[in-house]
Amino acid sequence: MFILQVNISLRWSFNPDSSIERWVRITARDNAGQSHRLELESDSWSFSGELEIDANTVAFSDSNVFVSPGSIAILEADVIWSKSNVPVDFSVDILAAIGNDSQYGVSSNGRLSMSLIAPNQSGIYPISLDLANLPIGVIDRTDDQAVVAWMIVDSNAPRITQLLSPSAENVIEERDWENLRFEFMIDEPEGLDVESLRLHWILMPEGRTLTELSFIGGNVTMELIAGTGSGGSIPVEGIIDLESILPNSSRDLGWDLWIWVSGQDNAGQQIDDRFNNKESPIAVLQLEKRRAKLSIDSDDIELLNRHPEIFDTLWLNITVHNSGSVDASTSVRIEAVESGGNRVLLEVVNIIVGGENSTTFKIKWIPENEGAAWIEVSTPEGLEARTDPIQIDEGASTYVVGGFEGVDNAMLTGFGIITGVLILLLGFLIITGPKKDRKYDDEDYY
Repeated sequence: MFILQVNISLRWSFNPDSSIERWVRITARDNAGQSHRLELESDSWSFSGELEIDANTVAFSDSNVFVSPGSIAILEADVIWSKSNVPVDFSVDILAAIGNDSQYGVSSNGRLSMSLIAPNQSGIYPISLDLANLPIGVIDRTDDQAVVAWMIVDSNAPRITQLLSPSAENVIEERDWENLRFEFMIDEPEGLDVESLRLHWILMPEGRTLTELSFIGGNVTMELIAGTGSGGSIPVEGIIDLESILPNSSRDLGWDLWIWVSGQDNAGQQIDDRFNNKESPIAVLQLEKRRAKLSIDSDDIELLNRHPEIFDTLWLNITVHNSGSVDASTSVRIEAVESGGNRVLLEVVNIIVGGENSTTFKIKWIPENEGAAWIEVSTPEGLEARTDPIQIDEGASTYVVGGFEGVDNAMLTGFGIITGVLILLLGFLIITGPKKDRKYDDEDYY
């Protein structure tokens, strides 16, 4: 007993009438001349030489109908026997028509994967397929007039037209750093590949221009805000969490944020990088620098003496506040201004005020003139404050005669000498007493 395998090969000139039903009859003979005939009645078959390209399987390999001019796209399809839908297991030449141009490919084992070169002009191009160079007797059932695919040639690269927010003219305050949104407008009429968009950024020391000096950098994905992703004004956004990126220890320094956008359209063309790259970003945004915020007002200047008089030692308590988050040093100039406009420098005090803190110091003032006076305080940063006018009283006189107050020493000396002479004269007159009257007799006149 043995197994007999039968292979049947037919020429293309074989009768292609598929309505004829056929059976296989097998006759076997041995060396003794004996034979046996077997008809495989259960295995009837028909022959058809009809081939076609299955239009339902035509597609681009990346499922993208958008291409740039002159680029290559891979078109795929199945070549099958029309009657049985079984793949054709030999090579078949394929003709592809793109607009008015024709290109050729070859299928292998029933599968077509051919490279199509896109036209050089922008536009929407229909694609039709047909079988070519078929042997005589083959019937092509492909509809070569049917459009099996479309190719959209896009010659315009997408372009960033505007940074909507934040404004590049304003300093980005620290309170806005967390999940900061950056919104852009992109021009791309044919269609933008939104998934390819990336927002790039680097942090640069304030005012520096060499990117090698950047502190840190990165990129984030972007999303479509509204619309279909095609048109002259496509709104997109990306989010950068500066709050988690920049450490607290560096926030008292000046930082610039450089940003730019990368990505492509549906045709694979990259976003125009003119003035949109690392060396020449779309925008340079200034981040808020933590600063000392010093302040002082009239209530912070306190006179400890209730009733000031001239030549009294007066004490002033002065408080400087810092509402900022970093320490600050400054010089405080304290002056007394008298009613006549005379300014007296009392002291210049150098102080350090801690962040979100206050510093108080005391100075001495001895007024030398009576009348209205006030205290003025100023710093090199432009802070100024003054008290309300206060009255400096004359106080009790230290002279015997109150009217002598303010007289110079020469006058007092002269007055003292005159007074001494008068006192001596008065003493002399008191000691000598008055002269007695003399009595005369009558004979004294003779």
